[in-house]
Amino acid sequence: MPLLELSLSRASGPEVVGSNPTPATKEINEALGDYPGAFSLQLEPERCYTDVMASKDDSSNLQSILSALQKLSPADRQVLIQVLQSGPKNILEKPADGVPDWQSELRLRGLTEGTLELYSRTIRKLLELYPIPTNREVRAYLAERLKVVTPTKVRNDQKALKSYFGFLEEQGLWLTNPVKGMRLMKVAKVIRKAPPAEDVQKLLEAWQGSDQRLRDRLLIAIFVNTGLRITEACSILRDNLDLKGGQIRVLGKGRKERMVYFSPAVADLIKEYISKQSKGEKYLFPADNKLGYQGIRSLEKTFRRLCKRLGIKPITPHQLRHYFATHALKNGARIEVISRLLGHSSVAITDQVYVHIGEQEAEDEARKYAPLSSKE
Repeated sequence: MPLLELSLSRASGPEVVGSNPTPATKEINEALGDYPGAFSLQLEPERCYTDVMASKDDSSNLQSILSALQKLSPADRQVLIQVLQSGPKNILEKPADGVPDWQSELRLRGLTEGTLELYSRTIRKLLELYPIPTNREVRAYLAERLKVVTPTKVRNDQKALKSYFGFLEEQGLWLTNPVKGMRLMKVAKVIRKAPPAEDVQKLLEAWQGSDQRLRDRLLIAIFVNTGLRITEACSILRDNLDLKGGQIRVLGKGRKERMVYFSPAVADLIKEYISKQSKGEKYLFPADNKLGYQGIRSLEKTFRRLCKRLGIKPITPHQLRHYFATHALKNGARIEVISRLLGHSSVAITDQVYVHIGEQEAEDEARKYAPLSSKE
């Protein structure tokens, strides 16, 4: 006697024929054939029937399965039919199995290894907690993240998750997308201010002596002198350095190449640093990790420790990028040139980020020249 009858709408895709079971239904029936009770699954053009006749010993287990089926949303029922129609081909056992294919796709799209590693770390963390995550679990995970990291980082987590599960769904590797329709967080635009010049000078003069400290001193000098992004600086290739010409060929966002330029003082530091390196190194700042070069997190921790030791407010590598741009703009550099050196896709981005420079000048001029500004 049937314990449950599920009425499901026809799935979009191949037509279901009840008299000719698909390989998937045959496989399910064979797998469940060892139960003491009988389990029969039939698909018909307009309805899906699940007929169960179970012995008393198995009735509780089967009833729990049936109860779960009854709770499926219409969308999930649609997915169930699609799975039964198409069979298990190309379906992953678990979402984590799709990571290598997804990483290959990101490389083909031109993402840098640094960005790929950041995205992959987000995926690994989520799937360690929730091997088969639901929409509710993803939201709970992101809400917890928001307690310990900035909204910008959570927004980046969302981008990584959308990229990953969107790829799995598009390729037919995993049919449910727990982040489908999820909106990216709105992040307030923060006016970025460069660190005080005296604090930057303390950073530049902080480390003398050992080879390890020479490396970090060189990195700080490169950030200040070139305005490179942290990943761009850490991943500089030795072959892309022109010490005589004082320039570096950089692979930026979207794998777009550009030239940046450094001063003779930085060139001297690079020469000194390279003279103490092993021959044949690929990167200027090599490291024994997956990337092969200095890791971002490791460098950020180094900056925090150093600032604390110097008794100054924390300065990040990205703030030194702002220091470079702010200093250059205040000293008369054209915004079009700074935009190109920073690797911005348009001058509008540079103008938006550094609008505070113009605002400060406007305030100074207003206080100096506006009517009633004088004490007289």
